[in-house]
Amino acid sequence: KLANQLIKNEGSDVKALGYLISARCKTNLFDYYEAENDYLKALKSGIDSSTIWKALGNLYMNKLNDYFKAEKVYLKYISNDGVNKDIWIKLGDLYHYSLEKFPEAEKAYLKTTQIDNFYPTVWFRLGELYKDHLQNFKKAE
Repeated sequence: KLANQLIKNEGSDVKALGYLISARCKTNLFDYYEAENDYLKALKSGIDSSTIWKALGNLYMNKLNDYFKAEKVYLKYISNDGVNKDIWIKLGDLYHYSLEKFPEAEKAYLKTTQIDNFYPTVWFRLGELYKDHLQNFKKAE
């Protein structure tokens, strides 16, 4: 109900929030294609939020298994805001675990470390990538 009330609002910020809430609810109800529509409507409302881009990319990557759409979404957001560590690590994870593009995963993880050198998750993933896929045990240490 709250989402529908917010969507009817004329303000683009409030409308986007309504679509975001609606999309999250639909995702929880396993209605992934309707959630996708709501995320896209939220973006079309004029709000360029990392939360929406990340959620849409995660939906493609984790629920719809559409890895190429996930890549497109992450890259689109990065082209607008290249300093969001959460999007960079998601792109690295996509390349690492789903698309098996290991050199691209390394680049994305290294970009994450440039943004936040004290982000332990990215260092773990980078070490795992070096050890398991790039056979670079010295870097893995």
